[in-house]
Amino acid sequence: MDTQTLLLLLPIILIELGFKAFTLMQVWRRPELAKSAQLGWTAAIVLISIFGWLAYMTVGRKQQA
Repeated sequence: MDTQTLLLLLPIILIELGFKAFTLMQVWRRPELAKSAQLGWTAAIVLISIFGWLAYMTVGRKQQA
């Protein structure tokens, strides 16, 4: 991979890592979520690239009033 391609991908990679970190913090700060659910969401967020954190943000997170 050449330097120009890497420089083009770097912002996308950093945004992805930022969203993963934010979503993982959200999962582990929810006391009402069972430990097994926390571990399941953590595995999904870490292992399933963009779709793990996106799935949690759309499906796993409760609507806040």
